[in-house]
Parts: sequence; C-alpha cells; structure tokens
Amino acid sequence: QESGWHKWEWVGGLELCSMLLDFYDHTLDDTFLLQTGLPFAREILTFFDQHYPLDTQGKLVMHPSQALETWWHCTNAMPELAGCIAVTERLLALPDRLAPSQDRALWDRLRNKLPPLPLRTVDGRVALAPAEFFDKKSNIENPELYAVFPFRLVAFNRPNAEWGLEALRHRWDRGNSGWRQDDIFMAYLGLGEDARQYVVGRAKNHDRNERFP
Repeated sequence: QESGWHKWEWVGGLELCSMLLDFYDHTLDDTFLLQTGLPFAREILTFFDQHYPLDTQGKLVMHPSQALETWWHCTNAMPELAGCIAVTERLLALPDRLAPSQDRALWDRLRNKLPPLPLRTVDGRVALAPAEFFDKKSNIENPELYAVFPFRLVAFNRPNAEWGLEALRHRWDRGNSGWRQDDIFMAYLGLGEDARQYVVGRAKNHDRNERFP
C-alpha cells in the first residue's frame, strides 16, 4: 500500500473480533460463536501469529507498525497490541465446549508471545503510551487510549486504571468533535461528569458537517 495513513495499521480486524465477542456475550448464541465468531477470529489472530518476528525473549516485535493514522513510525503499537491481548484473553476465558483444541492452541501461543502494554512516564507518573517506540505524528487521535476503548483492558473497574487516567490527562489531542473518543474514554475511566460535559458539548455542536440531519 502506498498511502502512509494506513500502511501498517491492522487494528480493524481485532476491533471486529471484539464486537463479535460482545454480540456473543449479549446473546449467548453458541451457533453464532462457533460458525462466525471463532472462524473470523482464527483468521485475524493467525495473521498476527505469523506476521511478526520474535525477539530473544520470544516476544513479538510488531515492526514496522503504526498507531492508527497518528504515529507513523512505531514498534509495538498500542491498538494492535491491546487488541491482541484483549481478544486472546476473552477467547481463552470461553468454556472448553466452545473452544476447539486447535483454536485454543493458537490463542495460547499468541498470548504467550505478546509483550506488555507500552507505557511512558510523564511528570513522574506512569501512563499508557501510543507504542513502545513512536515517531512522526501525523493526525489527532490518541491511540494510547485504545487500551481503554475499544479493548477495555484499562478501566475504572479493572487493574491499572491510573495508567489510563494519566494518559487521558496528558493526551496530545483533546476535544469532542470529529472522530475523537474522549467522551467514551472518560466514561470507561469513571469520569462521569467529564463524560457528561463532553457528550452535551458534542450534541450542541452546530457544525452541520459533523451532525446527522
């Protein structure tokens, strides 16, 4: 692919895996999971299992990669890494009757190869980072917060919520217009009043280019 905006971005399949698992959680439709959810997840996770090399500790080195459209030169970008961790953990939590042995072997193998979530230190405190290494900022997303949403690894009711709060406090871009997701990040991090203000502000936006008729 020639375009730099998505050249090394592979998070979309993981987002859809997560949505399919959400659908299963709400419906408990075993047939859907076995015939649609798991076969789709198998193809997406096989890509990550086979695409990247390993370091001397046996961990994936996701390079070249990029963090959404924002950071173009990355190693171990947060969106893909958080997505792989979240999807494999959710799949491994399924009961044995819903986990074919070959699929479970793939989930185990990939999960064991994944490095930890990337972190950075800001003002002496730990925060989620866009990637282990990141450079060439080109857009206004906050990919470090993909560990909060859509992948829900960091939230007010989960460990290390402070990592997400610090990332939110020190995010490079902020606002409630366009494709920004600050409102959702705030809700998952337990900032109810901030989320309310952002949602109301978004609804009051008079830019006709950003509202449905």
